[in-house]
Amino acid sequence: MEIRDSDQRRQLLASDQELPEIEIEQLRGPSRTRVILHLTGIGLGFLLLLVGLGLGISRNMWDKLALIQVIAGGALVAGWITVNHRFLVDMIRNRRVMVGTNAVFMGILAIVLLVMVNFISDRHFKKWDVTEAKLFTLSPQTESVLKNLDKDVTVISFHLARTRTGQEDTYVRLQDIMRLYTQTSPRIKVEYAQPDIDPEAAKAIMKKYDIDVNFTVMADDLFVVCGAKKKVLRLNDMMEWEYMGDNPYNQQRRPVAFKGEQFLTSAIVEVTEPKQTKIYALTGHGERNITDASPQGMMGLAGQLKRDNFNLETLPGIPDTGVPSDCDCLLVIAPAARLASPEVEKVQQYLARGGRLFLCEDVQQDSGLEDLMSQWGVNIGGDAVVSQDAQTFLGSPVAIIARDFGGHDITKPLQGFQIVFNFARSVTPAPGESSKFKVASLVETSSASFAQSDVDALFKSGVPAFDAEKDVKGPICLAVAVEEAGPAEGQGAPAGRKLARIVVFGDADVFSNDILKLPTKNFDLSRNALNWLVERKDLISISARPETEHIMVADTAAKRAVFWLLVIGMPLAILLLGGLVWALRSYGSRAA
Repeated sequence: MEIRDSDQRRQLLASDQELPEIEIEQLRGPSRTRVILHLTGIGLGFLLLLVGLGLGISRNMWDKLALIQVIAGGALVAGWITVNHRFLVDMIRNRRVMVGTNAVFMGILAIVLLVMVNFISDRHFKKWDVTEAKLFTLSPQTESVLKNLDKDVTVISFHLARTRTGQEDTYVRLQDIMRLYTQTSPRIKVEYAQPDIDPEAAKAIMKKYDIDVNFTVMADDLFVVCGAKKKVLRLNDMMEWEYMGDNPYNQQRRPVAFKGEQFLTSAIVEVTEPKQTKIYALTGHGERNITDASPQGMMGLAGQLKRDNFNLETLPGIPDTGVPSDCDCLLVIAPAARLASPEVEKVQQYLARGGRLFLCEDVQQDSGLEDLMSQWGVNIGGDAVVSQDAQTFLGSPVAIIARDFGGHDITKPLQGFQIVFNFARSVTPAPGESSKFKVASLVETSSASFAQSDVDALFKSGVPAFDAEKDVKGPICLAVAVEEAGPAEGQGAPAGRKLARIVVFGDADVFSNDILKLPTKNFDLSRNALNWLVERKDLISISARPETEHIMVADTAAKRAVFWLLVIGMPLAILLLGGLVWALRSYGSRAA
């Protein structure tokens, strides 16, 4: 066999066959310049392609900037493949390249699997909120609104990134809460725009959603959009602040409570509701003014109604035609003069057809509705309630701190909190039970209170005095809720109409501008009462989230313990562990 092979070799060498000539360029391979150009082209192509795709996907908006980069990058990659297709074919046939390609493919497959696992876990996951204030949990009311959405809602956030507006902390909290909204409902979409960094993108978003706002003055605004309906929110209104310092021009402040959830949920309800709830505030009898910004005014309450998507209008006296047919709720807040008999009759007719009444009475200011309310199971006392455990609060001897609430839907979320009244009269369910009405006590004072019947003496002296023969000892009821019962077992609406509802408070100061500024639940009480009256259970008590600060004060012993643990103990433990591992390995190698 070997001889035969050697004979064949001699014959081959002796033959006249000529080997093909190999050019010098083929031996040398491609020039360095060509290699650099090829690598630059393919690298730049992939870079442009990835950047363009990243911009388009992350912002969910394919503008000119993203499209130009994707097209340019794709053209460079396609051009490189076209020019070097023969080189690529030869590489694919090479065994080493095939082995390397398999390794690369397995790596890509592992990455794809990892991405798929993350994709699935992003949509199907379990989370636990261990924060004290439940900062990463939406309220049940918001979750109910989001899960029942049947329309797509887009929240657009405009924020100045380069300019410090003092709203950076609020903006971070807003991003956290909006992330919860999108996780709860696929109907919620969020888009962010930074007008000072990318004005063209911001203008494109405004054009896309038909937002007609002066672009130069836009800063830290949110737009909640559903179809043609839009609601604008101000970031500055979403945080309650506590101001410190005597200088009004150089005051420091700290966040107290974040109100973004109630703002966002109310706006979502507003833009998705087919009809806006309409409330009329009665005027013409010396009532508290909803446009009054003074301490006793009701501008704060009016602002809350507008934020909760109520269409609020004034009603200057009740006309001869009665309460307007489009009135979903009538507000009567502490009239200084009595309503005329025909007006009281019109209110009765309004309630008889399923109307809703929000009534606030003040001490020694009869509205003229007292007899009508007694027909609906409510007694409004001609007294003044005094709480002996709160006489120094607000600097008033008749201020009341109420912490006892009934089990009604209005007050269930308020358990454990407190409400402040100032110079209130008693409002109690009438004795005896009626099958026509359901009367429930909402707020009661403590046992350390009483209802003083001689109000004139209290006004003259300014000092409360309990008379065991005339006055009533606490607890005293200050607010009640009335719901008309149905014709059969309390269910159904008589004659196909709504059931009437009434809420009566024995004080108007409880919702005044001055008291609504206090860190109490007065705001929530008014919001819950109004939402219950118009049957908007989803928005009852979406409370502000407190911004708590946890400060640890360490004494000398604690500081010394921390020093020995972190500076001495932990490094020493690591050294000992390293020495133990070294000793074990050294002993094992010697034993082997």
